[in-house]
Amino acid sequence: MSNLEIGEKVVEPVARKPWRTFLTVLPMLLFSWMMLSQGNAIDTEPLKLVPLLVAYIFVNTIFILMVHTGKTDKYRSILFVTYAVCFVMSFIPNLLEVRGSNVY
Repeated sequence: MSNLEIGEKVVEPVARKPWRTFLTVLPMLLFSWMMLSQGNAIDTEPLKLVPLLVAYIFVNTIFILMVHTGKTDKYRSILFVTYAVCFVMSFIPNLLEVRGSNVY
């Protein structure tokens, strides 16, 4: 069910025109690049550059789809689930490194 019923009105997501979507998300594209690069020059070392670009492209693609299609709940859930899985995958090895393993 893609429609949201509010009272007697049925609210449907509004798809925007591509040029309008681009103008709307342009500030976010620039702002997210500044946040991910931390204001520093881009490091060309592949071990640092590849995750930076993957994160930038993934997050901004999800944002563009949210703005363009109007289906915020669908794409936000994809973003949050991906974030949760990646957090666990990065946190557990760091935890084991800091505290050690209880396996003897």
